[in-house]
This record gives sequence, C-alpha cells and structure tokens, in this order.
Amino acid sequence: MTTEEIIKRFGSQVVSKGYRKPNLEGSMQIQTLIEDYILMLQNKVDEGLITPGSCIICLPPVKLFCEMNDIILNWRKIARLLPRRENNASDEAYDRQRIKKMLEHCDLRSKIPILFMASGGMRLGGFACLKDGDVEPIYDDNDPAKVLAEHVILYRGTTDECDTFITPEAWKAYDEYRKIRTKFGENITKDSPLMVRRFNVNKDGSPTLVNNVDQKNNLGIGCRAIIGILTVVAYKADVREPSKNYNERYNIKLAHGFRKFFNTTLRSVKTRDGQPAIQYIHKEWMMGHALKDMHAMEENYDRSDRVKILLGDYLKAVPELTISEEERLKVEVKRLKTDISNMKSVSIELDEKDQQIQELIRKQEEMEKKFQMIFSKIDGRKLGCFFNIL
Repeated sequence: MTTEEIIKRFGSQVVSKGYRKPNLEGSMQIQTLIEDYILMLQNKVDEGLITPGSCIICLPPVKLFCEMNDIILNWRKIARLLPRRENNASDEAYDRQRIKKMLEHCDLRSKIPILFMASGGMRLGGFACLKDGDVEPIYDDNDPAKVLAEHVILYRGTTDECDTFITPEAWKAYDEYRKIRTKFGENITKDSPLMVRRFNVNKDGSPTLVNNVDQKNNLGIGCRAIIGILTVVAYKADVREPSKNYNERYNIKLAHGFRKFFNTTLRSVKTRDGQPAIQYIHKEWMMGHALKDMHAMEENYDRSDRVKILLGDYLKAVPELTISEEERLKVEVKRLKTDISNMKSVSIELDEKDQQIQELIRKQEEMEKKFQMIFSKIDGRKLGCFFNIL
C-alpha cells in the first residue's frame, strides 16, 4: 500500500457524504495489525531467531510514520507488548594488553581510531565526524614545548556537543599522520576530515590521489570503513573470542570496547587514601552521557570553565590511558620531573622562610640588647617615669 492508501484507509478521519467523521473502524484495524506484528516479533524472540533489542528498534519508524500522518494509536499498550530485555550487556572492555597487541599489527593510519577512542572515550560515530579543527593540543604554561593533552570537541555545533581529551601518545600519532598527508600534497584545513581514504603513490614518490579528487567530498571515511579497519586489526591480533552466552557474538564489541576501557580506567584511578581521584560527573561529561536527577542540575547551574576543570581530572588518568610502554615511561619521567621541580620550589620557599625567621630573631635580640642598655643607664626613679610614659 502507498502512503496515500494507508492514510485513506486508517487515518483518524474519513469523508462520508461530504462530512468528516472519526475513523473508528480504521483505527481499530491498524491498532490490531501493529499489535499482531509485535506479537509475531515476540514469537521470534522465544524461538531464538532475534533478540529483544531487535524488536525495540523496529517500532520507532512505524510510530514516526503514524504520528506524521495523524494516525492516532494507543502506543502505551503497544509498548507493553514489547519483549523485555536485559539492561546490561554482557560484553567486556578491552584491557591495555589487548590494545597494545592491536597496535603492534597496525600501520600509522590504523592507529588513529584505536588511540583516539581508547584515550578519549568517544563513540564510533563521534570519531567518524571529527574534523582537524576539532582537535587542539594544550601546552604546559611553564614549558611551551610540552604537550599536556589534546582537547577534542565532539559533535560540534549540535545539541550533543561535548568536550573530551586524548593523550599525548594519540596526538603524536595523529600529528605524524597529518605531516604525511601534507607531504603528499593535501591542503589540510580546520574542516578537513580526521582520516582520509588511502591514496596511491607513483614510482617517483608523487601521489596519484589527494588534490586530484573532488575536495568537496573531503575524502573522509565513514563508520563502516573504520569498522573494516578495526576488524582487520582485531583479526590479526586475535584479541576477541566468540561469546558462548551472547548469541554467538564476540566477548568484546569491536569499537565500543575502547569506550568501556576509557570508562573503566577513569574509575580505577585512586588517590593515596583509596578514594576516586576523578569525579563521577566529570567522567560522565567527558563520555557525553546525558545526566539525570541531581547531576543534571549541576550541569545546568555550573558556569565555570569546564575544559579547565575536566583537564585537571583527565591529567590524573593520562599515565593509565597511555598504551605504549615507552610513552608510559616518558609520562612517568615527566611526572617525576614535575614532582622534583615542585619539591625544589617548596624547599626554596622553606629556605626563604627560615631566612626571614632568622632575621626576625636577630632583630628581636638587638631590640632586647638596646632595652637592657637603656635600663642600665637610668636609675629606678627615672625607670618608673619611663614606664609611665610608655
């Protein structure tokens, strides 16, 4: 049936003898049809052919079609017929060893999505939409050549816009990747995609692609291409196993496993007394989660510099989010140097305080000596007059 035929038969009103009347019979018919459709899906779930999650994603398109064409139905009753599903998925998160093994089977281009999603906690769709201008390094105020982290704006210009960061390790890989693209003739701007399609190189080293292709398409790659890259790397590294209890799926989701690694890592960072070092609301902000209840109130009323606040917490997790052992050692050395520098500055301040204290003690002793000399030169009567004057 065409859209016009559906509306004519099941619309909320029908025309009879020149008058519009409520189409009660048509409304009952389409209500019954959709209820039978949901029950049919329920039978497929019982037979193990589909999962409850598959049923839920089938309903919104039908609901939207009916709402846009003024077909009124009892959607609360229909929603109650949907099969129940478990709230928590049984998939796991990548650990650092698995990610390290994947990086060993990557070329430079393939490292970008792995390092970005693992150290930034971003979704696959969020990463695929990133532009070059959405990533900006943050330098140390005391050492302009030192990169602390990189600020990333996800879903820029939309209602889902959020702030997160990536590690210096991820930025180093991306910066090297940008330099290669520039070397082969690409003019990278803030609107350039983060990742581009592969391009061929001639025997003389000149590129056969990049500026010779329509730049309006930006040469960017989408989610399916990124999934293809991750699939090849995961297969070579052999880091995933088919799950026996999850409907023949893998124990780790190909892209979402990096996001779970990010979440798990931030939760595991503790202070010396065993308390969480990163605030829960800051972690949720970086992951782009919709906050509820009291946390939503905090998000609405907090008007402070969010990037600065989040950066302070993110830097606590940088050593744990860094994958390469070499890069981890570099981060640890930088941290130790900072601690030593802070200790030296504290030591200098203490020395200055000691000098000030010694100077005050010396002045006090001089004042006491002067008073003793004065007291020794005057007799008791003059001393009494002196105290009266004081």
